[in-house]
Amino acid sequence: MNQLILQRIEQNDDKLTHLRIGHEHIFTLIQAEAKFASCVNNNYTRLGNAIATNTHINILEIGLVGNPLNITNRRFFYGIKQNSSIRHVSLCCGDTDQQHVLVDGVGHEVLKVYQDENNNNLTKLEIYSADLQNNGVTTITSTLRTCSNLTALTIRHRGLTDEQLLIVVEAIREHNLPLENLALGNNTIGNAGCRTLACLLESRNCNLNSLCLVSNPIGNEGAIFIANSLVNNTRLAYINLYASLLHELSNEGRVFSELLCNNSSINSLYSSNHTIDQLIIPGYRAKHFRLLHHLNARTNKRHVAILKILRNIPNIDMSPLFDVDSEDDLTIKSLPHVIAWFQRASEAVAFEEDENSSVPRDDNIFGPDSEVDVNYDYRVEEQKLSAIYQFVRAMPLMFVPPSHIKVQDKKRKRTGSE
Repeated sequence: MNQLILQRIEQNDDKLTHLRIGHEHIFTLIQAEAKFASCVNNNYTRLGNAIATNTHINILEIGLVGNPLNITNRRFFYGIKQNSSIRHVSLCCGDTDQQHVLVDGVGHEVLKVYQDENNNNLTKLEIYSADLQNNGVTTITSTLRTCSNLTALTIRHRGLTDEQLLIVVEAIREHNLPLENLALGNNTIGNAGCRTLACLLESRNCNLNSLCLVSNPIGNEGAIFIANSLVNNTRLAYINLYASLLHELSNEGRVFSELLCNNSSINSLYSSNHTIDQLIIPGYRAKHFRLLHHLNARTNKRHVAILKILRNIPNIDMSPLFDVDSEDDLTIKSLPHVIAWFQRASEAVAFEEDENSSVPRDDNIFGPDSEVDVNYDYRVEEQKLSAIYQFVRAMPLMFVPPSHIKVQDKKRKRTGSE
């Protein structure tokens, strides 16, 4: 099998785009198209030579448990360095029984390949179960500094602490990496680490749209740091805090509920987060959050804000618009804007109904037994008429001539003796 794989790589087989090196049981990614696991070190020399000239391998996974490949086989690492097609590198540094120290090992040598400023092909880097002692994080950040096109970074399973995360985030911010996906699950990140991530999420240059913090010891304080950092963030769409310590978070995720839909006023609803369409936290109210995910999934965020207002304020009060000087005509001038807003609301509802009609009831968003009311009656026309009525009632003289209004005017009263 190994000889056949070597031949395919040497012949630049265009169907071989995913190469896995090492024993199958330690990997967590999808099924590879080609698997290479040899006990003969010289075979890795030939493999390196083949990789150097191959132009179709896009994903390279290397498992370090039980792998005879060692740092003395320079030809293998040189082959990776010469390759121009590999975009995704995954290092599986351990399993449930053991972890490989990243520094001065095979994983370190692979990362050093991408520390060359002339090699900026890498867009996705994954490191699983690495022992980060002896400045292992410095090795990772040295690679981040030169991977100017990196859009996805994974550091998972038992390695990363709050202090080490700070070093990683500083490297991301310092070099303005275009990261879109950051996966940090199954580490020891706590509340202090969340504060560090909050600074990243608040940054104007932050491009993250996915953040996975599953199975980290994050508590209430850390969750609040993350939630507050997302108030003005319009990029992050997915966040996973499952299996953390958020069982202490009161009111089943109140802080995130207010982030996505603060219904204390119309203005607060407008300024709520309309981007996050997948929020995974323990103990949340499924029906409530699924509805917000459903709304936030819409691409037109103005429509999302309108729909949240209509759902949470079913009877919109226009009286704040009347609190102006009686001699000022700004109040009546606001009426056309109010009518125009309800017109946009009608468009948002119509689009929402079209979207709902095309989504199967047993889709991944709700499930077949969901009670989420996607066919909500928004009563837009009724609310528009109510708004007009409120204006008419507040300012009758601006809508009806004085002769049509019954008033108690003594000068108009007539008696038989007059």
